[in-house]
Amino acid sequence: MRKLIILLIICVLLFSCRFQKPFPSIRISKEYRKDSTIVVKRYKFIRISQYGIFGHLHIEEKYDTNGVLLEKSYHKYSALVRDGRTKVHRRIITFSQEGTVKRVDLKITKNQGRGAAKYKLDKTILYDDNGKRNQIINNLEN
Repeated sequence: MRKLIILLIICVLLFSCRFQKPFPSIRISKEYRKDSTIVVKRYKFIRISQYGIFGHLHIEEKYDTNGVLLEKSYHKYSALVRDGRTKVHRRIITFSQEGTVKRVDLKITKNQGRGAAKYKLDKTILYDDNGKRNQIINNLEN
């Protein structure tokens, strides 16, 4: 019975990474910080994905004192990538006071070592007051 459970866990790990369904992330820590104007919640996860054996994920949510979500950011790191370079996905979503999406910043960098990052994607998506996509700006061309 024990061998069957171990075999099942190994199969889940192998097939989940192969078919773009990563193994569930494991939460390491949760931080809560309150200033006079902003409340910040930070979550850190360890993850296993198809792009790397080991990586981590940071989620940060910023609220005002009334509990309205102002900004949500995702930073996903893949450390052991096949070509030896660290890949970082960043998504920062800014909300208006009404709760609609105002702006989304998307960035993908690939680097080898510290400070030598090359941007693979750098886009800004702007939304109107109703939450509909208004404009896409490609920052790599500018």
